[in-house]
Amino acid sequence: VLTQRVVRLQLRCPADHACDTLSAGAVWTVWADGLDALNFKVVALTGVNANPAVSAATPVFATFAVRDTTIAGVSPVGIRAATVTARKPGTTWILATRGSLLDSLALVVQ
Repeated sequence: VLTQRVVRLQLRCPADHACDTLSAGAVWTVWADGLDALNFKVVALTGVNANPAVSAATPVFATFAVRDTTIAGVSPVGIRAATVTARKPGTTWILATRGSLLDSLALVVQ
């Protein structure tokens, strides 16, 4: 039996690792991808139900946070995505963690 194990976490918004500058009041989605030791996306996270709702059967894949909550807020959506709301001009970081794994994206709000 061959299985994949998540060894790296990568944030993206929503198609790449760099995010556009947002205007205050704008809303967008950030995604957390799990990658294995060969840098392949974990297959279980790329299917039709790639972001199922949180339940006992599908625990949270990543936990999201914002460094400066006065600039932006974050709300989880399903097990591996979050909605980010830009609040006021400034720069902050969106963080995702899974155990000891961590990744971050810079967010600039105008």
